[in-house]
Amino acid sequence: LTAKSVLAADLGMGRPLGGKFTYDGKSLFIADTLLGLIRVNIKNNKEEDSTFRTIDKVQIVASFVTDKNGKQSRILYANDVDIGPVTGHVYFTDSTDIAPERIGTRTWDTMTGFKHDYFRGKSKGRLLRYDPQIDKVDILAENIWFANGVAVVDKDESSIMISETSLARTLRYYLKGPKKGSLEVMSSKFPGYPDGGDCSFETNLCFAPMPSTALPIFVKLGVLPESFNAFFRTLCLMLPVSVLLKIKPVKYGGVVEMPVGDNDDNSSKSIRILQDPFGKEIGMLTGVATFENKLYLGSLKNEFIGMFEYNDE
Repeated sequence: LTAKSVLAADLGMGRPLGGKFTYDGKSLFIADTLLGLIRVNIKNNKEEDSTFRTIDKVQIVASFVTDKNGKQSRILYANDVDIGPVTGHVYFTDSTDIAPERIGTRTWDTMTGFKHDYFRGKSKGRLLRYDPQIDKVDILAENIWFANGVAVVDKDESSIMISETSLARTLRYYLKGPKKGSLEVMSSKFPGYPDGGDCSFETNLCFAPMPSTALPIFVKLGVLPESFNAFFRTLCLMLPVSVLLKIKPVKYGGVVEMPVGDNDDNSSKSIRILQDPFGKEIGMLTGVATFENKLYLGSLKNEFIGMFEYNDE
């Protein structure tokens, strides 16, 4: 299958990782590691919209966030984004407080930031929310081990799924109900690192792509005694970027399929792994979108969009 693609907008200097159209199709929100949260006005006119008050083609809507104590912090690694079907709120992740590494004049390596974050061993990821109506960003959840993919779980917008890359699992944050404001494990013990994410309201299934299985150097870290582990991590943090760039992902392509229920702990429910174990046909999967029992898969390796038709029974 082939499809025609056209240039929608030139974002200039940036590193866009995730994006989502609003339900009315008028705007596209993009998570950019360098710029923060971006809004693209699809209509590209000069008429002020009653819902989205921008009159520009491309606008940076969030590059800083203020916490409950009034302390402002920079959004250094905006990663993925989803839109609430009820409120229109924009949910997005800030993976870590380590910015991507600049290489040359126009290239940034986002993988190096992940490696530095892993070796450091601190949970600095955040789940953020942007309200277009009042033009405000707030922090929903913190202390996530590299917050990556994000997806609204249910059509009533009662919870959010987050891919927690470094611990190979997904989390669920509750917006409503008795667990409102809480964050818990949704599914865990994946064979690889989850990246993006998407959920189907029709099938009650959520999906997270995995671009790689565990890196050999990370596996070795896990079996070291605590004292040697800390020492080895410190040595790794001292390595020049040129050496870190040589630590490559394992050739692999996989997607985790997770059933979800209503306001319960899903960690005990069975999951299904869809995979190309050696990444021969498709690998380095970082993005997934579900529509009408089909998964559309984005890859950093392949020059095509993969499609998999699944059965929700």
